[in-house]
Formats: sequence, C-alpha cells, structure tokens
Amino acid sequence: EAEQIRDTDLSVVDPIMRRCMEQDIVPVCFPDPAYPERLRNIYGPPAVLYCRGNLPPIDERAVIAIIGTRKASSYGVRMARKIAEETVLCGGIVVSLLTPGIDRTVAEGAVSAGGVCIGVLGTAHEADRNPITKDILQNGALVSEYPPGTVSNRQFFRERNRIASGLSVGTVVVEAPVKSGTRLFVNTAIEQDRDVFAVPGNADSELSEGTLELLKNGAKPVASGWDVLSEYESVYPELRFQIPEKSAPTSAKDPLDGTPDKDGRKKDPEGQRQELSLNEEQKKIVAALASGPQTTDELIGNTEFGTARLLSQLTILEIKGIIKRDESRRFSLNTQ
Repeated sequence: EAEQIRDTDLSVVDPIMRRCMEQDIVPVCFPDPAYPERLRNIYGPPAVLYCRGNLPPIDERAVIAIIGTRKASSYGVRMARKIAEETVLCGGIVVSLLTPGIDRTVAEGAVSAGGVCIGVLGTAHEADRNPITKDILQNGALVSEYPPGTVSNRQFFRERNRIASGLSVGTVVVEAPVKSGTRLFVNTAIEQDRDVFAVPGNADSELSEGTLELLKNGAKPVASGWDVLSEYESVYPELRFQIPEKSAPTSAKDPLDGTPDKDGRKKDPEGQRQELSLNEEQKKIVAALASGPQTTDELIGNTEFGTARLLSQLTILEIKGIIKRDESRRFSLNTQ
C-alpha cells in the first residue's frame, strides 16, 4: 500500500490546482484542521471540500439548513426570507442549496440581513450560475465536493444533501409537497441525527402536505429564526435574541409591546420575544383580539381574511402561545 501511495500519478492534480488558483478556490482536504469535524463524522464525507469565500468555523457555530420547494407560494417565500433573516440576526449561520424557490430566497434573506450564508453546490464552481453568488461571497462561502473541470451530473444535486445537512445542527423545512426532493433531504438529516423543524402552512394546500406530515411525525413546529436557535442557546454562547427593526413594536397600543399597564405591570413579559414571530397578518389578528374573545367567524369579519388564510395564522399564533382557544372554540389573547 505504501508503494502504491508513493507511486501514485499526481499529474492529474496539477491542472486541478491550477484551476483552483485561477478561480480563487481553496481545497480543504479531509485531514486538514480546517475541515469541519461535524462533516467529518457523517457517512460518506467528501474527501475534499472546494471552497470559495470565507468558510466560518463550522463546529463552533449554530449552522441551520433551511430548505423547501421550488414552486413556493407567496407565504412560503415570505416565511423563508423571514426565518433566514432572523437566524443570522440572532447569531446563526444559514446553509442553502441555492436552487430557485425557497432555497434561493433563504440565501437572499441571510445576505440582506448582513449574515453568513454557506451555499452548497451540486456542480463544480465554474458551472455555478446563481445570481446571488457575489453577495454570498462577501461574508460567507460556496462549497462543492467536485473539483474544477468536473462534468455536471443530475445525481450530484442529490448527493450534496449529505454535505448541507452534515454542516448543520438542524434543518428547517419551510414549504414542501409530500413527494419532493425536500423529503430526501430530511431523510438524510434524520440519518445524520440532525434536528428537524417545520413551518406550519395552510392545511388545505398541497405545498404544505409535506410539512404537515413532518409535524405529525415529530418535527418541531417553528415560526421564527429564534424558535430554531433557542434550541441551541445553551450550546452556542454567541446566540442572542434580537428583533429586526422592521418587526419592532410601532405603537404603545400594541397589546404585545411589553409596556406597563395602568397598574405598572407588563402587558406581556415575553412580548419582545414573541414580536419576532409576528408578521402583519398576525398583528392584525392580535389587534382584533385586544377587544376580547372572538369566534373564527367574528375574526373573519374583523380582519377580512379568508378562512384558510385566517386559520393558518391562528395556528402559528397558538403554537407561539400568543393566543389560546377555549372550550367554546373562541380565541383570545394569552395573558399568562
């Protein structure tokens, strides 16, 4: 074996290294100290990671893969961007597969918030045509297991799942049908003993059937970046809850703004933390419930939302503990 190693023809290496230098690619080999230990311990780790940009110290950070369908709804796109932005604002790192739809939106959200995004390619670097590549490389990195000059193959896009999941401590599924590539990614994450989270969606939408199935099978429901990162707060000290400026309370009349009431008590001691997960639709529901408990029909009249739209937002607010439902199926603000 030693003789075989000694006599190995390394002529094939020279053109690869030359192309790496031309494309500003740094090969990180399996024995290299910079090779992530988290990735080293998966089944079938890549022998070499070809990296562009700045690969952060993966093993010291809370890295979260956020994935979903290509044919995303406006709700899915909105939630993908929101969770990605909040994840990096709270100290996490986002991993994206960069394909159109949810995955690319995730990268855009992380970059727009000034955070670190790691894009995992299913091709060699020179075949990458993602419009967001330059933005990612400002703070983050692109990685591929394929050396320059490798001819693309459809199978590569499935094989990269193990790398994206392997770099991460958890995977968030935003929106996905039952039969989709997202499910294959989740299966890989489960095999690697990674945490799986899912964003609740419309129960009557085909795009949410996959996430609903994940929730039934034990995935943790989440509606914000901090919902995810709070699971790792005790492990990674750099994590901290932070409210995006656009989600900050805008009025003292907001029932969740955390300001003292007339008796000097906080209206909601956790109001700022809950505010992170409120979009405009959810705020409108909360404002409607400030006048007292209401039925679904009453809320439809007061918010002018459709039934499916309202029920979707009510589910998320219930999961967050912001509202509650009594035995008569009336909704009210949770003051506890």
